[in-house]
Amino acid sequence: MREAACWAHLRRDFHDVWKGTNSPIAREALDWIGALYDIERTITGASAKQRVAVRQRDSRPRVEAFKAWCEAQLRRIPGKGELAKAMRYALNRWPAFTLFLEDGRMPIDNNLLERDIRIFVKQVSLCTPYSSVCKHWKRTRISSATRAALPGHRSFDRL
Repeated sequence: MREAACWAHLRRDFHDVWKGTNSPIAREALDWIGALYDIERTITGASAKQRVAVRQRDSRPRVEAFKAWCEAQLRRIPGKGELAKAMRYALNRWPAFTLFLEDGRMPIDNNLLERDIRIFVKQVSLCTPYSSVCKHWKRTRISSATRAALPGHRSFDRL
C-alpha cells in the first residue's frame, strides 16, 4: 500500500493563507495547483492508460517545477508561518502527492471518496487534529460516535 495525498487539501491550505493575508506567494501556489486541475479536467473519463500518458507529458513538468518553486520560496519566507507550513506539508509528503502521476487509476484528490464515505461515517470526522490514524480506524467501527463538544476532549459518546 502507498499513501496518495490529496491536492485539494493542499490547495485549501494555500487558499486559507491567501484569504487571510492576501499573500502573492500563496496566490501563485494556487495558480500552480489550478493548472494541474485544468489538466485533470481534460482527461476526465479517459482510460487509466490515457490519463497517465497525459499526466506524464503535461502534469509532471508542472509538478516538478512547483516542487522547485516551493523549495525556493521556503528560503525566502518566515519559517514558522502558515505559508511555510503548507509548503513543508507538501514537500514532506512529496511521494504521496506525486503518486497520481505514476498511476492513471489514482485521482489527483480524494474529494469523490470523501463524499462517498460520508454516508457511512455520518457525524464522525476522520480528520480531527487530535486523533491518530488508529483512532480514525476505531471511529469508523463505532456506529453511533459523535464529535466531542469541547475542544481537546478525545473520547467519543457511545449511545
